[in-house]
Amino acid sequence: MSEQTGDRRDETLIAIVQGSSEALALAHADGTIVAANEAMVRLFEHRPLVGADWRSLIQVDHYVPKKEEDGADPNDRFVAEISVKGGSSKVMSRLQTLPNGMSVIGMECPETAFGGSTANPIPQLTDLSSQLVIQALHYQELYVTTDKQAKTDALTGLLNRKALDDAYVSAHAMEAFGPRPVSLLMLDVDHFKRLNDTRGHLTGDEALKNLAVLLKRVCRSTDTVARYGGEEFSVLMAGADSDIALNLAERIRAAVEGTSLCVDPVTVSIGVADCMIGDEPLESLIARADAALYESKRGGRNRVTLASARPDVSAA
Repeated sequence: MSEQTGDRRDETLIAIVQGSSEALALAHADGTIVAANEAMVRLFEHRPLVGADWRSLIQVDHYVPKKEEDGADPNDRFVAEISVKGGSSKVMSRLQTLPNGMSVIGMECPETAFGGSTANPIPQLTDLSSQLVIQALHYQELYVTTDKQAKTDALTGLLNRKALDDAYVSAHAMEAFGPRPVSLLMLDVDHFKRLNDTRGHLTGDEALKNLAVLLKRVCRSTDTVARYGGEEFSVLMAGADSDIALNLAERIRAAVEGTSLCVDPVTVSIGVADCMIGDEPLESLIARADAALYESKRGGRNRVTLASARPDVSAA
């Protein structure tokens, strides 16, 4: 028998989990399982799952990095080792954080997890990615429309500063799987005040909206692209080190220089900072990226600068 708990707000997600033939569990942001379907319960040999921290039930063998060709796949993939009859079994697993902060954990169910029996085999995890995208969007439409509006910039349609904060918190959830980099780009439209003063605010708005479209096109589907404020934008790149981030920053700079965002030529200056997840607060990462951004401004604009490393605060 499957297990579940939760209030009415979670009923739709619980129904999704319970109705899937894949081995799925639903957990709060702190890792506590609130629902596990029959396939997942069987995989763990009917041990109590609801109320447990899902991270305490497994050993992460290794994390599977995302690749550019993964496209819009929203899942973080890892190989987990679980205890089964006669020893242990390694299973491919996936984690997706939903818009409301909850997570869905999916696991393949090899026949070896059930002592080699072929009775009532459970399907392999084949299309969890597309299922969860559709289901998460459906849940968002039903339950978090107001929250989405609160995290969206009205002019450009990009995310805003609050959403950037939330994305950084979500990135921290993957710290349990071992060291993983994260990078932040801060970019600013060069001479934007002059553009507004000479061409008018409608032209300035047009440039910002077209820049937002360009950023969404150039950035990876897994990146968090936000309007930070005014003519300043940010890109949070989970799983990307400084080399990857600098490459993207240069592609953005060149794309803006080569594109007509409005009637006048427009360029951007960009600052890049990176760290390992869990090593630095977002405010500090933003400050370093902002400092690098203004180095680009002082250096003549229309350029990319990598931030200095964060001082070792533990050395004091």
